[in-house]
Amino acid sequence: MSSNIPAVAEAAVVARRTTRRGHVVKAFVVLAAGHEPADELAEEIKAFVRGRLSAYAYPRLVEFVDALPKTLTGKIRRVGCASASAAARSRSARSVSAMGGAGGHGC
Repeated sequence: MSSNIPAVAEAAVVARRTTRRGHVVKAFVVLAAGHEPADELAEEIKAFVRGRLSAYAYPRLVEFVDALPKTLTGKIRRVGCASASAAARSRSARSVSAMGGAGGHGC
């Protein structure tokens, strides 16, 4: 994703379980310097991927984060994103405010 959308510095995708669809693709996106999270940008990312992959493979959910968890060798730890996302959903279920969307936290 990041090589063709100037606003995206790096991204990782994971499967997220939903009651309606089973699993959907969720993208965690780190923005390049000078770009701000926005619903319009999330839709642009979805449309970009949808135009290049199968209809089921584009991210239904996009979460903007400050950084992606990485291994000591610099590889993205997608399992870290998935577990942090699950923890955030658990916290939001117990509180009024929802985590995710255009938030500025790490995954």
